[in-house]
Amino acid sequence: MITGSVGLADTPEGGAEFRSQLQFTEVDLEACLGELFGVRRLEGKGNLAFNIEGSGISVLALTRTLNGQATLAGRQGAVAGLNIEQLLRRLERRPLSGGGDFRSGRTAYDRLAMALKIVQGTVHIEDMQIEGPAVRLAMAGSSSIPQREFDLKGTASLVAVEPGTAGFELPFVVQGPWDDPLLLPDAQVLIRRSGATQPLLEAVRDKRAADAVRKALDRLTGGRPAAAPAAGEPPASD
Repeated sequence: MITGSVGLADTPEGGAEFRSQLQFTEVDLEACLGELFGVRRLEGKGNLAFNIEGSGISVLALTRTLNGQATLAGRQGAVAGLNIEQLLRRLERRPLSGGGDFRSGRTAYDRLAMALKIVQGTVHIEDMQIEGPAVRLAMAGSSSIPQREFDLKGTASLVAVEPGTAGFELPFVVQGPWDDPLLLPDAQVLIRRSGATQPLLEAVRDKRAADAVRKALDRLTGGRPAAAPAAGEPPASD
């Protein structure tokens, strides 16, 4: 079911003014979002509502002035073209093994909720939660409608198998075009989780601690080296 209104009017500059307030109830998300925005990566049934307006002398100019808000809720679906569970399980076993080619398959979800705010053609994701049987994701960030690109940050986590245990969790970024975005895991987290890098990290921490002590002594002594004992004088003792 689709309800709402769409308005289109001329502007004094020779362009068009667009206003739309629509609600989509119990729709096929892949077909609906594909026809509206050209995004065909979200499967499942759900509801979509938005209230937007903009104006311009061309379609591109209009997208740069869009303002409004939108909400999206889905259930029993999947994010197509991304296998988040496969990536997380691989990095949990071998943090420095690299992401590999995981941009195929699907990431199933039970529940999806998203709240968006649109300002001058930029979509700001204020809250996005995806909960699935094996994976949970939380994301925020922005997306340019005219350029059709993502700039998102989030955290993906494996659902704990046993109650009371913590699942593997990994921060990540999503960047690139809507049609083929790139997901990049947080390299710092992977390095810290790798046992092979622990001796190196400990050495770096020890060096930093020694440097911190040395700088503190320099501040106390004014940066002057300790005076050497005069000839024939015994060295100072504690």
